[in-house]
Order: sequence, then C-alpha cells, then structure tokens
Amino acid sequence: MNRGIAQAMSGLHDEAISSYDKAIAIDPCDIKVWYNRGVTLKTIGRYSEAVDSCDKAIAMDPNEPDAWYIRGNALGKLGRHAEAVISYNKALAIKPNHAYAKKDRDWEILYLK
Repeated sequence: MNRGIAQAMSGLHDEAISSYDKAIAIDPCDIKVWYNRGVTLKTIGRYSEAVDSCDKAIAMDPNEPDAWYIRGNALGKLGRHAEAVISYNKALAIKPNHAYAKKDRDWEILYLK
C-alpha cells in the first residue's frame, strides 16, 4: 500500500493502482488500500471505479469518513449530485468537523437547486 501511495504522489497513477491491486490480493480486507485505490482512481477520472473502491472500504467499515468523502467526490463528478450529498452527509455524521466534506457538500447542494 505504501508503495502505491508513493507512486500516486509521484504521478505514477497506473503503477499505484497496480500496487494497490497487489496489496488487495494479499489482504482483501485492508480498508485503507481500498480507500487509497479510490483516491487514485478519482484523481485520474475513473470515477465509477473510485466509487466501487470506496464502497468496498465502506462495506468493511461504514464509519470511515474519508471513504464516504471520496465517494461523494466521485459521485459528484459523475453528475450524481443527490447521491454525492448523501455520501458527504455520512462523512459529516461520522466526523462533523470534516471541512472538505462540508464545503464539497455545499457545492453539490447548489447543483440540486
């Protein structure tokens, strides 16, 4: 996982995803790997896959606010604004001071008006 994070931070996104996939093959129940895979997929515009990765992390631990947050980001990019708001609200229910979730939720609400 750490290799994948370093690769993603270096802009080597495809390599990062490959590293995350290898980590998942070793331990498919590692929530942080699924979450970080979702972050990288979102970064490169593979939003549906990012949602899927976040869903895997959330299925293992529904109290992971950052997985809900990244899921909301990806859903927003897919134009699924109401679902994005729901994800951001879940992140905020877990971590009320999650400033990014609040800010991004407020932007998504504007799309719904």
